[in-house]
Amino acid sequence: DAKGDPADPENKGDGIPDEDQKKVTFRVVNGKWNDDTDADKIVYVTLFDANGQWSSTGTGKLKTGEIPTAGEKPGAGYKAGAWNTAPSVDTALNADTTYVYTYAVDNKEITYKVPDGSDTDNAPDEKKEDVQATKKILIDPNGGTYGGTTGTTELTVSAAATIADPTWENHVFMGWTRSSETGYAFKLTATWKADAKGDPADPENKGDGIP
Repeated sequence: DAKGDPADPENKGDGIPDEDQKKVTFRVVNGKWNDDTDADKIVYVTLFDANGQWSSTGTGKLKTGEIPTAGEKPGAGYKAGAWNTAPSVDTALNADTTYVYTYAVDNKEITYKVPDGSDTDNAPDEKKEDVQATKKILIDPNGGTYGGTTGTTELTVSAAATIADPTWENHVFMGWTRSSETGYAFKLTATWKADAKGDPADPENKGDGIP
């Protein structure tokens, strides 16, 4: 009898032979238990036969209060999730069992324009992509201006958002090109075509919105 004591279940006995008990492990992933801890919680369930006697071949059940609660303490970028199998005081156990509560990824929908595909309107196409909250997107206006700056901008995802079009005088924005970038969900680089001519008022010196 080396295991089972509620205060130290892995190192101290509880007065019941270990062969008549099964280990139940509760594990939390991507966050914490509601009590603000994140370590595995372990209890030992005592097995009984049909006559109510301790038995290595019997079954046992969890007791009220032994099942930890979760869902209120997600890690950054996660939200309430679910158990792999919901633990219950009504479930008969006859083997070591592990219950895992996993917080779900908290995705936010990010909308941005990409270069025109196969349609015929010549305008950039809209793309929607789920990005995990707290992740960052690196935005490069590539010669133009975005968010009041000509340099790169970091967008930290916290809610659904639409990436605005950048601007550049005498150029037409053709869409964002997506690429991988270390430390970021991805990088968006503006693509352009020159548009310095065609305006009816000044056709030789001013663009008209058409490359």
